[in-house]
Amino acid sequence: GYFAKYLATSFARIDAVRVPAYKKGAGVVVSVSLSEVAFPANTAKVAAKANVKVTLVSDRQTAYVAKMTKAGTFEVQIPAKDLDSLKPGSYTIVVEAGLGTEAGAVETANLIVF
Repeated sequence: GYFAKYLATSFARIDAVRVPAYKKGAGVVVSVSLSEVAFPANTAKVAAKANVKVTLVSDRQTAYVAKMTKAGTFEVQIPAKDLDSLKPGSYTIVVEAGLGTEAGAVETANLIVF
């Protein structure tokens, strides 16, 4: 109990990553649901602010900064010009989220380009 008050912190938890189906000529809006978890209480609430980065991994990595649309929800649009230049296949989207300087939460999703 003594050290718990000195080690108390909050960190980001990625609850969901939503990637819609790809359509040629259109951008893709990646939506991220994010919570702020308090340690050691282990309680969670929607994140009121965070740094969220979405990276499209292909022959080169392209990173985008997500913006908060409402508390706990962050979105970023991957432009059509970046997607239409890709060869057909499966691509990984890496989502990184952090509240500050703590180790960030990381989650992946797939995007199918045809």
